[in-house]
Amino acid sequence: TGKKKLFHYNVGYSRYFYSNGWDTFTNSINLSLGLRNKKKTLGTKLSTSYLFGTDQSFQIVSSTYANAIISRTKNHVLKFRPQISFLIAQQTIALAQIDPLDTNSVVEYEYNDIFELLNTQVNLPLTLSTKSWDFELGYNINFPSPVESESNLDPTSFFNISIGYLIDLKKNK
Repeated sequence: TGKKKLFHYNVGYSRYFYSNGWDTFTNSINLSLGLRNKKKTLGTKLSTSYLFGTDQSFQIVSSTYANAIISRTKNHVLKFRPQISFLIAQQTIALAQIDPLDTNSVVEYEYNDIFELLNTQVNLPLTLSTKSWDFELGYNINFPSPVESESNLDPTSFFNISIGYLIDLKKNK
């Protein structure tokens, strides 16, 4: 139609069959809504997930990104797409306590359900796309938010690499 879509949405379901004995959240129902400008140089997305298995949780992720084309030819495009994301989620905090009056030193646990900002992530990816291939190299920095009685948490960082190949299923006539 030639119209550029400013709004986009996605609905999905995920099922994890192999969880290495950790089956707390083996299912996920996801909904995301996004908005971007006409030139697709700025955008934001709000994603929600309901996680369930032997336990359940809910999370919200808000992401804002920029999309800068560094180089473009008829055979490739090189992009820099920095992004900042905020993860807000439901989490159960278990606090171990020992009753000072109890001579047996029995540990008792107090459980608190919270719904707070758990992490802020900055993603700095460089992407090279050709007609059939996508290559991405990125650097990520996490800024975890302490909750309840946690002390200050140190930032963490990591590199990511991704290689994708597009298989064209359309038949040429």
